[in-house]
Formats: sequence, structure tokens, C-alpha cells
Amino acid sequence: MKIQPNSLAHLYLNMTGGDWVSIDEANYRAKEFEPDEVKRKALVLSTMRSLAEADYLKIGSVEYVSSERDLIDFFEWPGTLDEKIERLSGVYMPEGRDDKDWGWACMFEITEEGERVEESLPPLDERFFD
Repeated sequence: MKIQPNSLAHLYLNMTGGDWVSIDEANYRAKEFEPDEVKRKALVLSTMRSLAEADYLKIGSVEYVSSERDLIDFFEWPGTLDEKIERLSGVYMPEGRDDKDWGWACMFEITEEGERVEESLPPLDERFFD
């Protein structure tokens, strides 16, 4: 997969380059590329599918790993890519909702390959940092 500079895929790789990214944050940042909620959801899902298919991002959730609930870690969802995208589509529900309960239902983590690709890209345009 070739990542175009200043594309949504480039932005997502940059965002995940040191932290997990929630579907809420991914949705919010995609508004710059597509203001319509329904079209934006399709764009986010297709971009995440492409990045996961290229092994640049993992799709999953963050869960507690200790009984004291003080340690959390990323867990990739099981199944095929199609199953992960179907699950993501089911929890990613921004259309016409005021609540953000869906916003933390899915997280994304960059892979080592994704980090290499992100490092090879030019810096993001300043418009992403306003």
C-alpha cells in the first residue's frame, strides 16, 4: 500500500505513532476530509481496512490487565480482517448520535511496519496541527 502524503491514512499513521487511537478520535480527525457523517464513516472504515490489510495498524480494544484496574494494554480483536471490520462497523455509530459511548469501543495500534512507513513519509502539513 502506498500512503499519499497528507492523506487520511498518513494522518492515522502519524496519530498512532506513540499512542493508541480511539475510533472517536479517528472519526473526529476524518471530518477534515469528509464532513458528511455517513460518507465519513465509510471513509474511516475503508481507510482502516486498507491500513490493517497492509499490516500497518491493528484493530482492537484496550482492556485492564490487572485486578486493581491500574494497568491497561491493547488487545487485537480475533478473527479475519472482514470480521474485524464488521465488528468495527457495528460499534462505530456516529450517525445522528449525541452520546460518545461508541467512541472508546475500538482502538487502533500501529505495527512495526506501520512505524517504518510513517517514518519514511514527509512531515504532515501544518493544517493538521492548528
